[in-house]
Amino acid sequence: VQILRPENRSFFAAMPDWNPEGMASAIASSDHLLCVHEMTSSLLGVSALVPGAATLITNLFSTHHLPENLGKDVWLREYVEGACNELYAAQLSPGFVGWRFEELNCHLF
Repeated sequence: VQILRPENRSFFAAMPDWNPEGMASAIASSDHLLCVHEMTSSLLGVSALVPGAATLITNLFSTHHLPENLGKDVWLREYVEGACNELYAAQLSPGFVGWRFEELNCHLF
């Protein structure tokens, strides 16, 4: 469920079937609440400490397509090409258990 303001959380606590904690054995049955105001405030705070972090995080959750004409700015082309990349979750073979990320990266790519 998505809410806009943190003070609206109290309305969900009164709902009979609302299960904010969930159970360890039944994760699929737990309920999740996302407060947009808290999320944007957190991203703003992270951005103040680490410039560009909010842009990186939002780019990970959005899809972009490469426009045909980007102009002559090299930085803009590099940014848009990077933003057009996608992340996928993949399960690796058990043979890779114990490998460090750097080793996997060199071996797989």
